[in-house]
This record gives sequence, C-alpha cells and structure tokens, in this order.
Amino acid sequence: MSNDAEKKETAERIMRREGEVILTVNLSALGVVVPDHLRGKEWLNLRWGKDLEPAIENLVINRHGISGVLAFGGNKHLCVVPWKSVFGAHDSAQRGCVWLADAPAAVAAKVLAEAAEREQKKTRRTRKTNLWN
Repeated sequence: MSNDAEKKETAERIMRREGEVILTVNLSALGVVVPDHLRGKEWLNLRWGKDLEPAIENLVINRHGISGVLAFGGNKHLCVVPWKSVFGAHDSAQRGCVWLADAPAAVAAKVLAEAAEREQKKTRRTRKTNLWN
C-alpha cells in the first residue's frame, strides 16, 4: 500500500469511528490550498468530517487528497490537501498516525530529538535500577 493510500485509509477509518479526523498538513508541500492568513505557518491542523457544524461544503475525499470549503472565524475558504502533504491523522484524543518523512524538516528533527531524549532517560533509569539488583 502506498503512503497516500495508507493516509487516506487512516483518515477515513478515524472519520468513520469518531465522526471527524484532524489532519496535520505540511503547508510547504505542493498543491496545498488554505486561506492566505494561514500560509506563513509551517504546518496546520485541519478538522474534517461529514457531519460537522458548520458543515463542510463540497467535501471530496479521493486518492489524491481531501478538499472542501472550511470555515475559519466564520469566513469560508476552499481548502485542498493532497495526501502527500499530510504528516499526521488523529482523533480529538490524539490517537492516530504520524508520517515523519512527510513532515517539515524542523518538525521531524524536533520529534526525533524528543524521542532520543526519552530513550536516554529510559536507559538511565534502567541502569540505575540494575545497580541495585
């Protein structure tokens, strides 16, 4: 299964289960369309669902991505999100998937550094525990 197909399947599964999915989007990826006032950000979380209030007009989910008219502060904007730009899909409780290879470089580096730090702390705790055994 391709990355795009996996992202689509994951987003649809979360949407079926929870009624909505939050997609984390790399705004520098080709083909992403969001309101101009959001373009200066590196990434953005966008909430998608079939029964949201306000409703998403013209919601389309296909093998290329997801698109529809989303409301931002009461103003409606067409948003287009190719699957290649998605690097996270989760529900409101943060359960989901991350595709670090598609994240902005700074985000991926931060996540990897935090994971390495957690692993070091875990290793130190294990060593201390082993000293007493």
